[in-house]
Amino acid sequence: MSPETLYLFRHAVLRDAAYQLQMPAERAQLHALAFAALEELFGGRPRDAALDPRDGFPEVAHTTDAVSGDLAEHARLAGDAFAAARPLYLRRAAQLAVRRFQLADAGRLWLELAAEAKGAERGEALRMAGALAELAGRPRDAVRYCEDAAAAFREAGVPSLEGRALGSVAGAKMALGDLAEAERLLEAALAALRASGSRKAEGIALGNLAEVYMETGRPELAERTHEQALAIHRETGNLRSEGVALGNLAVVHARAGRHDAATACLEQALALHRRSGDRKFEAKAVGDLAGIHWLTGRLDEAARTYDAALRLAREYGLKQIEALVLGNVASLEAARRRPASAAATLEDALALDRQSGNRRFEGLHRCTLAAVLVDLGRADEARAQWSGGAALLRHVGDTAELARCEASMRAACGKAGVAEFGVEGLMG
Repeated sequence: MSPETLYLFRHAVLRDAAYQLQMPAERAQLHALAFAALEELFGGRPRDAALDPRDGFPEVAHTTDAVSGDLAEHARLAGDAFAAARPLYLRRAAQLAVRRFQLADAGRLWLELAAEAKGAERGEALRMAGALAELAGRPRDAVRYCEDAAAAFREAGVPSLEGRALGSVAGAKMALGDLAEAERLLEAALAALRASGSRKAEGIALGNLAEVYMETGRPELAERTHEQALAIHRETGNLRSEGVALGNLAVVHARAGRHDAATACLEQALALHRRSGDRKFEAKAVGDLAGIHWLTGRLDEAARTYDAALRLAREYGLKQIEALVLGNVASLEAARRRPASAAATLEDALALDRQSGNRRFEGLHRCTLAAVLVDLGRADEARAQWSGGAALLRHVGDTAELARCEASMRAACGKAGVAEFGVEGLMG
């Protein structure tokens, strides 16, 4: 051990030892002094605004935000006299972590707040923790937190926030591939939100419902519903959700062959995502733009744009977006006659799918891998992947994606001349 390392080690040990030598009451007093000094130094305590029954916790920046996590911890260790200040600073620390896209820290802080809060405040902390869990690729945790949030709002008699929580449960159910349950929950959420006049949340729920329609083979209804959601987002000034709706409309246009309209929507969406700081949907929109480049024959540009989407997803820990982009990269590699690279990339995507429990993505990627394996001459492996992947897509109700996969498989079998079992044998 070098002298420098030895010094640092001993310094840390001495510091901890000195701390533990203090009597508990003296430690609490020291934390109280630190809390008071830090709070005064950074501008005093911010006003604690009440929970908004339509929009959740208010968020107004304050100079103490930079040290809100330290203040929350000092308040905890200072004892009962500072107990009332801790939830305020926990919430502000969680909100700051969200703004900085520190997903793990934000999720931990919201759960800490939920453990100490009651009623609707507890529900909103749980809902936020659930939203972050989904964003981080943990939809099962998201379902659990958001279901508990909905129950807390129901008990507290806040139907508007209960509707938002039900919409969050539905979003996590979509990530898990349970589209039928997601549709049922979104319809219930919409009823609650319309009854309470929560226009902004109604637009978000409509957009999620449109996604269900798209993934269950109802593109015309999906397009109309996305347009309705977009109108509400613009009416309420919800820039973040306006960007999401434009990105989703781009997918509808692209699948219908309207590539110019899709590109225009994506460019508008990207501008809004960058303005609002929404890294998740920025990464998704960049990936979707790469798909348009591919569809219009610009393969090198598509590859570069997919790389940019992957960098964003990995930088911000967006596991589900990373898996989605990897699947698309693999399909591009297969189209460029690089099946070995495509197969390896799909295995990476599948590892993320299984980690997050996203059955829809897993089904899609297994079917895509099956077509690549046919190209590589590995028919038995292809049959197993197809059987499992198609079963997953049927189970989650994504008939539109299954139809696209079947067309790709027919093309792969035709190119490989796999007459001995053909498409019917592979799909049987």
